[in-house]
Amino acid sequence: MVYETINGFANGVNYKNREDYQKKKRSKKGGVLWQSGMIGAVHTFGRNVGFNPHVHALIPEIKTRGKEVKDMEYFDYKYFRKVWQFKLINYMISKRPERKVEYLKMFKDYPNGFYINAKSRMKSARGAARYIGRYLARPAIAEYRIISYDGKNVTFWYKSHETNEKVEETVTAQVFVGRLLMHITPKYFKMVRLYGVYAGSISVKVRKCFGLLHYIKSGLKAI
Repeated sequence: MVYETINGFANGVNYKNREDYQKKKRSKKGGVLWQSGMIGAVHTFGRNVGFNPHVHALIPEIKTRGKEVKDMEYFDYKYFRKVWQFKLINYMISKRPERKVEYLKMFKDYPNGFYINAKSRMKSARGAARYIGRYLARPAIAEYRIISYDGKNVTFWYKSHETNEKVEETVTAQVFVGRLLMHITPKYFKMVRLYGVYAGSISVKVRKCFGLLHYIKSGLKAI
């Protein structure tokens, strides 16, 4: 049920984004808007192996409009926080209108928007590939973080988000295995989603554009 909810929220917010984009596109003279993209990977586990659903997002520093491709080096993360909060809360209200008052209270409880941890920019395509690859295949806990098992209890460590200090935790083997099992996704659950320039035929066009740019910069002449 939990994974169905996460999947439903992800699909719903994505559908609303597409709908809003099409509305803006129709209202704009010429009907062409700048578009970027995102690779989103859903994770359900936190550092202590507890249930903490979140999304890792990889965003390119480019934008496209028709045949144009331009650099996009600035991102307003304060704005992203607000938009993420607005989209998600409104989708939650559409699915559970009886809890509207409770959901709207989150605007007051989180005046700066929902949490977004903006990492520093990546300097190479190889580094970006390693980053997203690591998160796509990452288990709930790495083996080296498990300190001991005495036949009844498991002791492991993690770094606290609040203090960034190492924290050790001991739980029963049953609790530890239970935490791991709840992060096994059901069959066909979509962990990775592609948006904008990464999606379908658009990504093919973008790759062709970059191929042509590299060709032009190389100074080679066509035969």
